[in-house]
Amino acid sequence: VDCASDNQIGEGSITGTSHSISGLSPYTQYSFKVCAINDNPTPYVAAGVDVSAYTLETAPPDVTGLVATPISNTQIDLSWVSGGGYTADYRIAYKLGSTAPVDCASDTQIGEGSITGTAHSITGLSAATQYSFKVCAINANPTPNVAAGEDVSAFTLANPPPDPSGLLSTPISSSQIQLDWTSGGLTTTGFRIAYLQGNTAPVDCATGTTIGEGSITGTSHTITGLTDNTEYSFRVCAVNSNPTPDVSTGITKSETT
Repeated sequence: VDCASDNQIGEGSITGTSHSISGLSPYTQYSFKVCAINDNPTPYVAAGVDVSAYTLETAPPDVTGLVATPISNTQIDLSWVSGGGYTADYRIAYKLGSTAPVDCASDTQIGEGSITGTAHSITGLSAATQYSFKVCAINANPTPNVAAGEDVSAFTLANPPPDPSGLLSTPISSSQIQLDWTSGGLTTTGFRIAYLQGNTAPVDCATGTTIGEGSITGTSHTITGLTDNTEYSFRVCAVNSNPTPDVSTGITKSETT
């Protein structure tokens, strides 16, 4: 109500027309009265003028549980858990390679206005390429405090592999047919085979009798345990190295033991 009430700062501690009030609590509203005095032995004290303000928030804690999940050959999804405290939002920075940006103001940046919640999809990336990310919490101060940030790296998925070519089939015995083909290269890391009796190949390499990439070495494989003098139709598909591999359409060939 006046400059003799509550917490007081006397004229002996004030220089000029400004003063810093310290030792306050974070993000707390305080109300102030500033009163002029004269130089009488017992000074007259003006009624004073009032002002209120909030102290700033303290810096937010770092996020936890940061995970990067490759979604496609151009997209990686980030998710994390808020550290709480005075966290109001997040910023992201990222770059190519295995080392994350030094802070969330470096390299390619995504501001808090583009991030909703505790997840964000990074798009427009290059296939089969490693990227490193930093996710920083910020508070709601007019100029936000930015946490040091947490880092994570991930590779985008590889492009689908091209089909192999030049599939040849050679009867080896009454129960074996050898298949040979040429790799289409690029993102191809292995092959799958599917086959059926008759002159129609399986519709894909997950239909009929199947042989996975773990059982096939190089660009040749001998199919055994077949019935003599019987026609079989084969499909050979390329796969890439993605956690769930992309599988090409495949090429087909029929042959009789």
